[in-house]
Amino acid sequence: MTRVRFAPSPTGELHLGNIRTALFNYLFAKHQQGVCVLRIEDTDKERSTQNFEDSIYTDLAWLGIEFEESPRAGGAHGPYRQSERSSLYREYLEKLQAQGKVYPCYCTHDELEAEKIKALNASKTPKYSGKCRQLTPEQKEQLLSEGRKPSIRFHLTPQVIKFHDLVYGDKSFDTNSMGDFVIFRSNGDPVYLFASALDDYLMKITHVIRGEDGMSNTPRQIALFQAWGVEVPQYGHLPLILGPDRQLLSKRHGSTSVAALKQEGYLKEAVVNYVTLLGWAPEDAQEIMTLSEMTQKFNLSRVGRSSAIFDFEKMKHLNKHYLDQLSPEQFCEAIKSHLQAKLGELPDNALEVALASRHNGRTLAEITHVVAIILQRPQAFPEELKNILITPEAKKVLLAYKQVIETIDSPFGDESYAQTIEKVKAATKAKGKGLFMPFRIALTGASEGPELANLFKLFPKTEILQRLDNATLPL
Repeated sequence: MTRVRFAPSPTGELHLGNIRTALFNYLFAKHQQGVCVLRIEDTDKERSTQNFEDSIYTDLAWLGIEFEESPRAGGAHGPYRQSERSSLYREYLEKLQAQGKVYPCYCTHDELEAEKIKALNASKTPKYSGKCRQLTPEQKEQLLSEGRKPSIRFHLTPQVIKFHDLVYGDKSFDTNSMGDFVIFRSNGDPVYLFASALDDYLMKITHVIRGEDGMSNTPRQIALFQAWGVEVPQYGHLPLILGPDRQLLSKRHGSTSVAALKQEGYLKEAVVNYVTLLGWAPEDAQEIMTLSEMTQKFNLSRVGRSSAIFDFEKMKHLNKHYLDQLSPEQFCEAIKSHLQAKLGELPDNALEVALASRHNGRTLAEITHVVAIILQRPQAFPEELKNILITPEAKKVLLAYKQVIETIDSPFGDESYAQTIEKVKAATKAKGKGLFMPFRIALTGASEGPELANLFKLFPKTEILQRLDNATLPL
């Protein structure tokens, strides 16, 4: 049976790269009726926190990614939190020690850096010299007496390690260019590549699907599997995600964590849909898909080898599609928390205004911004809008609106709006932007927004008159 794992570290929030790795593992497993395991890799004791672990569960649940085995769900191959697997790591370290596959390394950080610089100066690939492998018992005792605490290195025998990558095809690595590598730190904790490889074996993981930046660890982990005499899983490495500037995607490009995307008002369906298309496409080139449809179509052979370019504009466009599919009730439920965060206690007409504004933004946050502009009476106008309002033509139009609206009974409707426009047009001879723009700025404090006809009937008569007065006072 196919078994995959998503193994985040609780040292920060899940970001877009994590999301894609989680999704690809999930889709790959479900497509083959396999099992998806969540493993928490918390060997970094200083940076790992319970709050970050909790947020991982919250974010994955929001995305709709479920796991058959995890620290919370349990399973036959647990525990699923690395901090609870220390005895297993020691057991398999001892097996390597019994085989003479590992040795203590007493080198300090400064000594290792000096080796690295020496190699670079000689135009050689930096690698550990292996000098601690030759130490006598007496030399080891001397180093210990100096207070040095050794790390543990794996003795990498000369060979060419080959494997077939499910994305990149056949790969080969000459171990002569690598050098012996650390598998346990001097404080007794296992390093990532040791703990992760052992967990993959003990949890019976058949396919390791992870980012391209993990490729350099793969030959080392295969060497560990060989030393343990166990089956090596299949590997598939995913190309990196870049920003529009073709640099590694980071916070400088915009919201990159799940929490930030939720705060920006992206719907989970849009996030899942867009992120899955970063570097992958189905055979039929369909772009808008549910999670279920993606599960049916997913195949790693369709993953490209080039880095994927993340485009927020495209994701916003896709998000708008999903927003447009919501019923009025669903839309109000989705935007309510955004409105409360922005406005505090909601005015009675807040949801009506939001519904009227729903097509004036591509995310819930953008729409909320429009709603806030409408509901919060403009106190001051930006300079470029003030320059429009102070023109004689605009003042004439706004005065006409005020005079006409004072004669109309509220509540307003489509008919009263049409009558108002016709009367102001006749009185001022204004048309186009000259007719509508001053009125929009007076009502909303902005030059763009929802249809004026929709806004007109949402405001009490007294509020519209007050806003017209504000816009005609000395600015």
